[in-house]
Amino acid sequence: MVNIKRVGNYWAAALECSKCGTSRITQHHLSNKPVTAVTSIVKTTARTLGWKVSQDKALCGQCRKRP
Repeated sequence: MVNIKRVGNYWAAALECSKCGTSRITQHHLSNKPVTAVTSIVKTTARTLGWKVSQDKALCGQCRKRP
């Protein structure tokens, strides 16, 4: 669900909406943080922005409002 890649001295983390595929959250964190911490931070940010995040999928705020 959260795609994390190492880019130089950073983790590049991206979370994409499972339904529409156009909304995404992208963050960069220093590589001295563990991957699990980066995953947690990205999920927390998404929830703050109104996303519904579960273990296997994430829905953006617009997709949550649509039936």
